[in-house]
Amino acid sequence: RWREIVLNASNLWKPICRRLGLGTDKPVKSWRRLYVLHQKRIQILNECCVVDKKFLVGHTKRITVIKCYGRRIVTSSVDRTVRIWNADSSECVVVIGPLNSYAADLELDEALVVAGLHDCTALCWSIEDGERIQMYRGHVQSGEIALKRKNNFCLFQFCVLT
Repeated sequence: RWREIVLNASNLWKPICRRLGLGTDKPVKSWRRLYVLHQKRIQILNECCVVDKKFLVGHTKRITVIKCYGRRIVTSSVDRTVRIWNADSSECVVVIGPLNSYAADLELDEALVVAGLHDCTALCWSIEDGERIQMYRGHVQSGEIALKRKNNFCLFQFCVLT
């Protein structure tokens, strides 16, 4: 009986999950289940045959998107920031934000980072210093980004999620 009470006590599991950055972006039915799933994911990551593990420390909430290009890693989080990391040192070299919303998708190339945000805007920044280059408004839903270069112009497609 005692075991059943502890296993189902959301007031016990919720603060643990919150400290881990879990359950911050949508309603949670079972805090214990969320914790168990998180622990299974961590176990799988720890058992992977990865040559070199790196930890990117900086976001205060769950990471929603992670993309790599060359020696750069770009992440977006529910904390409404986009971070650009040095892949060799795991150092955060640029913090962009806080934004109005968090990213549904990111895309990058050697010079640019483009994000499609959940507030239906798309933003474009320099990958070197995070300086905002352009903001695009007018979409009715958030979506995925596809970034292409043609004749020195940056073209990107913002595909609506269904």
